[in-house]
Parts: sequence; structure tokens; C-alpha cells
Amino acid sequence: MVKLDPSDAAAYCALHLAYLDEGDFENAFSCINEAIRLNSGQPAFYVSRGTLYSAMGDLDNAIKDYDKAIQLNSNYPNTYFSRCLAYILKKEWKEAKTDLTEARDMGMDIIAKFQSAFESVTNFERISGIKLPEDIAEMLTPPQP
Repeated sequence: MVKLDPSDAAAYCALHLAYLDEGDFENAFSCINEAIRLNSGQPAFYVSRGTLYSAMGDLDNAIKDYDKAIQLNSNYPNTYFSRCLAYILKKEWKEAKTDLTEARDMGMDIIAKFQSAFESVTNFERISGIKLPEDIAEMLTPPQP
């Protein structure tokens, strides 16, 4: 039996990922909340909880957690990309494009990141039922030769 150090915030974060892999959202939330309680200054914990909220469809709380992560460290493009996806799901296009542009300008290959998650704009639109505006779709589509 593995014992968890009750003061190790990173261990709680890792445990939350294990619960998430099992689809156990209740315990995943419990663990990531404990990680945040133990170390509220760690932006990655807020990104993790934001991603969990997003997976559950609670986009407003996801965005709040991404906002907190950005407040703690504004130099992490993945947070902007994650918040962009939440804004896309809410159809808040201006905010989505702003975050997508920020992630790209910070050096993230937003096309590769999007394709890793969804394969293509067409596939994303089919899965989500959301038609992306042309300008955002263009930002997420590889250039044609």
C-alpha cells in the first residue's frame, strides 16, 4: 500500500490525475482542491482544476481557474490555449481569439496543439456541434501548400 504525505501538494495533484484517468471526477476534484489548499500559489494546480471543470461542462468555473493561473503566471501559453477552448465552447469568439493569439505569440504551435486534441477543425466541429468562425478556424488550420 502506498501512503500519501498529507502535506505534499504535488502528490495530491498527481493523484487527481490518476482518479481522472479512471473517470472518478469526485475524487479527482477532492485531490486537486487539496493540492490548491496546500499550495494556492501553484498556477499548474488551477490549470488542472480548470481542465477538470471544463471536462465536466462547468466552463465558467474553468475560466475562473484559468484566470487565476494567469494571474499567478502569465507566461504559460498552455493556460491561454486551455482558456481559449473554454471560450470556444461558450461561443465567446472575441475572448477565444484573444487567448489563441496570445498563446501563438508566446511561441506555442497552436495548430499542432489543436490537432493533437481534435485532429482537425472539421473533426472538432463534428464532435462539438460548434461551427468555428472563419478567422478562428483559419488560425487552427495548417497552411495549404
